Amino acid sequence: MKRILIVLLTILPILLIAEFNYQDYLENTPGLAEYPNAYAINVFTDVEIEIAADGSYEKHVSYLKKILTYKGKKIYSDINIVYNADFETVELGECFTIDKEGNKIDLPQEAIHDSEHELTVKSPGYVNLRETIINMPAIEPGFSVVVNYAIHNKRKDYIGGIEHMMEENPYLEKKFKVKVPANQPLFYDFPSDVKQLRFTEKEKDGKDIYLWEIANSDFILPENNSPSLLITGCPIVYSTAKNWQELGNYLQEKFKSGLELSDAISKQTAAVLQGLKTDREKLLALYNYLAENYVIELASVPYQSFIPQKPQKTFEQKYGSERDLIALFITMAKAAEIKGISPAVILEESSQFSNLQVNNAIRDFFSSMAVYWKGELMRIGDNKMPFLYAGVEKANVLVLAEESKLVNYEFDSGYLVEKEINCKLQQHGIAQIDYVNIYRGSSDYRFRRNFKDESAQNRMIWFAQNMLNESSFLLNEPQFLNMDRLDKPLQIIYTTQNSDFYIQQGDFLYFKLPAAELPLNTSLKTRSTPYQNYELFTLKERFVIEGLPENYSLLKPHDLTKVHEDFNYNVQIEQNAEQLIITRTVHFPQSIIPIENYPSFKNFISELKQPLNLMVFVKKINL
Repeated sequence: MKRILIVLLTILPILLIAEFNYQDYLENTPGLAEYPNAYAINVFTDVEIEIAADGSYEKHVSYLKKILTYKGKKIYSDINIVYNADFETVELGECFTIDKEGNKIDLPQEAIHDSEHELTVKSPGYVNLRETIINMPAIEPGFSVVVNYAIHNKRKDYIGGIEHMMEENPYLEKKFKVKVPANQPLFYDFPSDVKQLRFTEKEKDGKDIYLWEIANSDFILPENNSPSLLITGCPIVYSTAKNWQELGNYLQEKFKSGLELSDAISKQTAAVLQGLKTDREKLLALYNYLAENYVIELASVPYQSFIPQKPQKTFEQKYGSERDLIALFITMAKAAEIKGISPAVILEESSQFSNLQVNNAIRDFFSSMAVYWKGELMRIGDNKMPFLYAGVEKANVLVLAEESKLVNYEFDSGYLVEKEINCKLQQHGIAQIDYVNIYRGSSDYRFRRNFKDESAQNRMIWFAQNMLNESSFLLNEPQFLNMDRLDKPLQIIYTTQNSDFYIQQGDFLYFKLPAAELPLNTSLKTRSTPYQNYELFTLKERFVIEGLPENYSLLKPHDLTKVHEDFNYNVQIEQNAEQLIITRTVHFPQSIIPIENYPSFKNFISELKQPLNLMVFVKKINL
């Protein structure tokens, strides 16, 4: 149960929103007529960060926002301010609603709450996030909200973040200011092609002041498969860390300071690795040991300390955060004298194509932790995660070592899905189909999560609901091979009988291949943002068709190769007296398609998704 606390409302005179006449701003504010696709208008926004000499800082946020639609009402009726209670506090300034006539509606005291964040509820021992919730009174379309608050951060660590100057709703006026001591370097990056953006830099009273301002900004129309605002918007990225090596070296020192090898860990390591010779064998044994005997506790990688709890404590209690299980794994690996093992931080996959992520070292990009070894990644403590896979196919990874580095990681272990499908045609349109499916990477992990802890009965039910159609049924119970071998790709073998598999009309016979659907959605005719394919999709299907009547010749499909940039689609045909073999391979990489290339990309995907591509037509040859 969440613990709800009533917070005393404090007016902060230093916040800027109280210093201007909000009615002057609202008098000529545009509405839906000018912005028909917006659900709110950011009339005035001011964000200021002031960094102290000791590394602590304060962030002040003030804004006036006009609600345009019921979607805006739903989103902004509650204002949520998330903070880390380990080193942050929130202080509220004056917050209120303004009705259509310009009347101020004060915020009642009981409308402000402070509660545990949902991540804290799930993992109270490892997450201390809280959220201040403001229930704005009497919100309706046409009303406006005024919000003022400050976050005080006493962490005294590297400071960095992202401030967006363009979002789904327009900014009529926004200011973002960073103040740092004159002897403290600040590294920053922002797009240079946004005409409305103005940047100034000056020194005043021993502070370097960096100011970004934007007026009447464009807004980003939400579309399916849009890249993040880091790519489509106007982000200001700032950091007191010069680069990833500097931040990585700092975090490595923190991590290393928590590593201690105890006699108990040494003895357990020796027992687990008894008789093993190679480093890979040893790492697999340690990986399996932690996966089967330890439990991962949820943690927030961007917020957490990088000093792990003592490995001995994790060893004894049999659970820990990713950070703590990695510390135990590395401690055991070092006890076994395995070289080249490092902790690593996986950065957000969705932003990997932005140079802003590559060139700017900030915690906001942190996604998860892993172990790095010879170009491979391992996620520790998950008994369903394949060995040498870390939940990502392609990402920027910060390797924490004596000389830390940012590497561009790619998971490369063959096709993510590989199928051998043997279709044996019988009489009266019936076919028996034997499937041998091999899954790797994300596909492997998904099926292990679905099936590893399920009974045979539940597996059968899932198959009936997801893998079969009205004219097919299972002839035997599916076999799951390598379910307990995390170093081997998962295989699923099963056989179906399809009652209406093929149709024979006169001299012609035709049927649809039981092929996987292609995943990409290109339904939009035009786009205002680039198209991002977030997930790698690689597939190899080999269809072996047996039992075709004698003297029948293939009409279609034919050999086919389609290419669009790095997207590849290939069909190859082989035929002999006994078999027709059709091999289809698909490679859809994680990538971004520019707006100007979207029409040709849409046509490319549309052509591949044509139902006739999966149809096989044969015709009797009159001898």
